[in-house]
Parts: sequence; structure tokens; C-alpha cells
Amino acid sequence: MRARFAVSIGGRIGSALLQAGIFALLARALGLDGFGVFSLALAMSGFSLSLLDLGMGNRVLRGLRDNREKGALATYSILRAVLAAVLPVTAAIVAGSLEEPVWIAACAAAYAIGESTGDVAVGIRQGRKSSVTAMTILLVRRAATIAPLVLSNSEQAAATAMLIAAVVGITSYAAVAAANLARPVSLNRLMRENLSLIASGGATNLSQLDTAIVASSLGTAGAGYYGAGMRLFNPINLGINTLLQVLIPELASAPSQSQRKQHFLRARKLVLLASIVTVGASAFAPALVTFLYGPEFSGAAPIAIAVFVSAAISGLAQLHMSWFYAIGVPRIVPIGMWASVALGLSLIWLLSQNAGISGAAIGFVAMHLLLAVSIIAPCEVAIRKIDG
Repeated sequence: MRARFAVSIGGRIGSALLQAGIFALLARALGLDGFGVFSLALAMSGFSLSLLDLGMGNRVLRGLRDNREKGALATYSILRAVLAAVLPVTAAIVAGSLEEPVWIAACAAAYAIGESTGDVAVGIRQGRKSSVTAMTILLVRRAATIAPLVLSNSEQAAATAMLIAAVVGITSYAAVAAANLARPVSLNRLMRENLSLIASGGATNLSQLDTAIVASSLGTAGAGYYGAGMRLFNPINLGINTLLQVLIPELASAPSQSQRKQHFLRARKLVLLASIVTVGASAFAPALVTFLYGPEFSGAAPIAIAVFVSAAISGLAQLHMSWFYAIGVPRIVPIGMWASVALGLSLIWLLSQNAGISGAAIGFVAMHLLLAVSIIAPCEVAIRKIDG
């Protein structure tokens, strides 16, 4: 597991640096309002894709060991192909009705499809414990996307970069999935088999509506600030996310509960340390936002600080969620997650109405605190029962 983690963390660091560059160059090319439209379209497209992921993004990490698993992947592939055709058109229609730039919305939707689909390709290879191939796919996707933005930081280059991300992400998935397909199962069966994953993932998907909520309160400029800060979330959390992609297959294949617990406790020490460091690094968040996006985005400082703090909280929650993803999700967890996100989104809306972007930042942290409690508490109870 250590070798796979070393390979994965190296690849993830390179990917995070490239992705930070991609978003920084996109923000500069599109401007504050344009980047606000991009962030809103990306969030709504991501919400739709996550909602219709049907738990497969996490299921593939267990490994595609038999025809039942491969049949589920085949059904998922058909659904994803339909979404790839429909989502950009839908985004363009909605943007046109709101008198926002149609091309930005359509390209952002295409970018979301490429990212989401490409990440499943990475997950398939991680589930097979082939971290070198997984990280190669990830880095090629990032390098191909940033290339046109480096050559020309213009609106045309921004559109080209987003479309390249779509093509490369979908192509990488097709190449990886082709060798892991069987006769498709019915959509109803897929949903029944993944019900616990869908229920728990649905709450996380719902949280992606935060950008839309901020946009409704603060307009596209507010969404631009919020989106600029939010784009830091995944790069900050890359170490923990990488550890989980390596850890879940190990937990799922552990021969006994005691060995599974040992793997988990070792990982928890690393995540606790990473979370403490991340909270401390939040002091540098305002300077980081200005450096990456330019002075026009200095107003994103409050949400950037909140993202650092929330990433630390989320890392601990994700670690405990990995235990459930490996062995099964009890009903109480998704119920608690849905309630936490609903309350958190309400706080984001209420506080942004009264305190602007700073209020939205406070609500964002509160949502992640509530989510963490809803996951960590039942997980700790389950783990302590192993020792009787």
C-alpha cells in the first residue's frame, strides 16, 4: 500500500499544480463575471453528473472482479454517453434564457463531463491497484487541458482548453472501460445494488448547489469570488483524496475486521496531521487567491480561508466514510448527511443575504462541520465494536 500511495501522491501533486494553473488562467481569460458564469455552470453540471453517477465512482474502487461488476459498468457507460450529448446543450439553453454567455456555459458543461468521466477511469485503475496507469491518465488529462491556455490566455484558448478536457477525459474512460465491460444490467438493478452509495453520495451532490445559492444572493460577481475560492478545495485535499483511493481497495480486500481496523487507524494518524497543517495554512489563503487569479479576485479571501478550514474537516469525514464505502453504508449515515447538507445550504443562503461573501464562507464551514459529525460519530461506534 505504501508504494501505491507514494506513486499516487506524486501524481496527485503534479495534477493539483496543473489544475490550479488551469483555473487561474481560466479566471484571467474570462474575467470576474465570466468566471462566475463558468463556476455556476460547472457546479450545476457537476451536480447533475454526480446525481447520475449512481454510486459507480466509488464502486469501481472496490475492483471490477466479476461479470456482475462489469455489467454495472456497461450500464453506467451507456448513461454517461447520453449525458455527454445532452448536458452541454441543456447548459447552453439555460444560459441563453438568462442572457449569460452561452459558449461559456456549454464549454463548462463539457469540461465537467470530461473531468467526471476521466476521474472514473482513474478510479477503475486504482481499484485494480494499478496506480502508475491511474496517475498517467490523470497527468495527461491535465497537461492537455492547460496547453492552449499557456500558449494564449484568451477566450478562444479558454474554450479550446475546456473542450480538450472533455475529449481527453471521455477518451481515457473509453480506453480503460473497454476491457472491463460485460452485458449491461438493468438500470433498476444497478440502482438497487448501489442504493447505499447513491444515498450517501446524494448528500454530497446536493452540497454542490452552494454556488447556485450564492449566485442567487450575490450575482455572477459573487459566484466568481465563491468559485475562485472553491477551486482550491480539491487541490488542498489532494493528499487525503489520494490516500482514500489507495485505502478503500485495501479495506475492502482485508481478510479480517481486525486487519481492516489496523489499516484504518494507521491512515487516521496521517489524516489528522494533514488536517492540522491545512488549518494552519489558511493564513496564507488571501495571498494565494490574489497570486493565482489576480487583484480582481481579492474579494474571494473569506471563502478561500473557509475552504482551507473546510478541507481539513472534510478530510477527516472522508476518511471515516471510506470505512463505510469498503464494507457497506448504514442507513443512519445518509440520513444524517442529507440533514446536514440541507441545514448547511440554508445557512449559506441566510448568511450570504446578510453578510455577503463572508457570510457564505461561515455557512460553508458550518455545513462541513455538520457533515463531519454525521459521518464520524457512527463510524467510531462501528469501529469500537470490533474489539467487542
